[in-house]
Amino acid sequence: MRSYPADMLDDHLRLAEEVAGLEPLVDTLWHAYRRKWIAERKDLPLNDTMQAGGWSDVQTAMTRHHPPENDKTPHGT
Repeated sequence: MRSYPADMLDDHLRLAEEVAGLEPLVDTLWHAYRRKWIAERKDLPLNDTMQAGGWSDVQTAMTRHHPPENDKTPHGT
């Protein structure tokens, strides 16, 4: 698998936000999108979600990226 510099990927995500007309997220970049992505799949089997999202362990997926049920903040941040 080919790897890319983080700053290049960050620039691409910021450009995608701009092209999509999204307000830039404050104090976050990838984390907010990963939280939203996993939250939208909470009704799917966890193992399938983890594999599709690239998580290798349940602890990381559930504690760092899965918002609590009562999370009402924008973008799940």
